[in-house]
Amino acid sequence: MSNTPSVQAQYTACPYPPLEAGELPHIHPPAATWDFVHYYCSHRHASQEPHILDAGCGTGFSTLKLARANPSAKITAVDLSPSSLKLAQQRLKAAGISCENIQFLQGDLTQLNQPQTFDYIYCTGVLHHMPDPAAGLAKLKAHLKPRGLMTLMLYNPHARHEIRALQKILHSLWQNPADLQEGLMLCRTLLHGLPEGHPFKRMYSQHLTVITQELGPAFAHSDAFLVDTYLQVCEQEWELSRWWQELDSAGLQILRFFDEASWEPGQYLKGLPDYYQERNFRERCCLLDPLRRANNYLFVVGHGDQAWRRPALAWHPTDTPCKLTWVQSQVLGDHFLALENQLGSKLELAPLAHGLWEKADGKTDWETLIQICHTISNPHSTELRQALERCAQQLLDGYFVWNPVD
Repeated sequence: MSNTPSVQAQYTACPYPPLEAGELPHIHPPAATWDFVHYYCSHRHASQEPHILDAGCGTGFSTLKLARANPSAKITAVDLSPSSLKLAQQRLKAAGISCENIQFLQGDLTQLNQPQTFDYIYCTGVLHHMPDPAAGLAKLKAHLKPRGLMTLMLYNPHARHEIRALQKILHSLWQNPADLQEGLMLCRTLLHGLPEGHPFKRMYSQHLTVITQELGPAFAHSDAFLVDTYLQVCEQEWELSRWWQELDSAGLQILRFFDEASWEPGQYLKGLPDYYQERNFRERCCLLDPLRRANNYLFVVGHGDQAWRRPALAWHPTDTPCKLTWVQSQVLGDHFLALENQLGSKLELAPLAHGLWEKADGKTDWETLIQICHTISNPHSTELRQALERCAQQLLDGYFVWNPVD
């Protein structure tokens, strides 16, 4: 296991992600929006502007998203690497974001000692690169308000078998791990020289395609991408069951996964006896963990001694729904409208129900939206009215729309 100075040296030499990784304004991760995360966990809206901790902010890619999604929030961004923090400030400045409400701090998360606690802690892609993730979790928990929330993204080791194999080969050949240029030479030579059709080469090609689409070609071919992926000096290979144990030890509880659809047993265990129904939610998740290789772990946690309740969502005629910004829509055959969000939910709307989605602007109430759709088709049909009400409920239940104000 590497030590903290080694991790610091890696990210100082190759800050991640580099500025070549563009802003991607079309991507609005649900986890970046404090009010939505609070709503997702409680079905109520937060009553205050948050103080947010971006724990392990790197070069400010996450800080920029947090600042965009929470324009009135105070943000404290902490990272181990001073060069990364400089790039973070450059990134926000280039994006036209004022840093008046953003404080940048250089330091080790395990040594964090801020006088204040935070409403929301955002820590993605960080803990699994720490020599002592348990110490990091304990420190983050100590800085989380009693009713605060924390989003964590952690690697799924089941999805990284090929990457781990390449890492082991490269580290066994690397003569001087302090010399990143040697490591990069070995990495590029190995990836280029693998036989065509080799599964590791196919994996790298697929990985490169995804990264190019999501972060741009300059980043996909950058030194920082290769170092962070294949030359990583510290990476924990912990399954979900281990992370869950560490959360227990830290006095934290998992409140919700952001990709709950990927944890549904039925899609993986078709035809098998439904013995899994006898298991609790935690046991089911740990059972399914190896089967959902495409997804990393992304979830919200809170203090273990706090009870969080999520009352059932229900549409009310006077509520004013608003489209969630991360929902994608596509017109299908017969003019059905397919909706899909970044939480794994999908919904198809018949043509007569399009207006429930298209006109949900946060100003028009449900009753008006239903009347618009109802009048266009058959204003005297009770069955149609009931069908539109069911669609309204499905839009709420699937987090395609929400009520921005309680």
